Amino acid sequence: MSLETIVSKLRRHALFSRFDRVRLEVIAFSAEALSFAPGATVCEAGTPADGALLVLEGEAVMFLEERGERRALRLDSGDLIGETALIEPRSWEATTRAVTALQAVRLRRDTFHRLISEFPEMGQLVTAHMTDRLDELQDDLWRLKARLGSAKPVTRASRAAAKEQGEGCGSDDED
Repeated sequence: MSLETIVSKLRRHALFSRFDRVRLEVIAFSAEALSFAPGATVCEAGTPADGALLVLEGEAVMFLEERGERRALRLDSGDLIGETALIEPRSWEATTRAVTALQAVRLRRDTFHRLISEFPEMGQLVTAHMTDRLDELQDDLWRLKARLGSAKPVTRASRAAAKEQGEGCGSDDED
């Protein structure tokens, strides 16, 4: 798989979307190519994840366990598996199997951390991405609370406006 293909698939993910082309090429160049036959296990739930996997070609299925129910999620070209394992040690949360011949690359956590330490602006971009994700989760929680009748609807924009006006201090900001 070409460097250009990997770069274009990385760019589609929020974690990498703010990185400049040179940094994406460095990540792509350091990625390890992997191939899986149809039916092969790509990753097994509960086993240590040493980074993330980016699907380049083919299809896979991820089996998720939620509240005792098993769900299947279809993955194909461009999907990223295990994003958070790039940031911190994790175990795979789901078992993923190749449905067709699957080409992927492994983005190793140790390599990603080394790149972040060598290029501090990459670390700042990762921090900005994680902050955005936390804000989105907080917005989701506020909307859920509002639907359940335990809070009025609040969004990131309305919280920011309240902070600019000097409001919003106290326990409501800590959710």
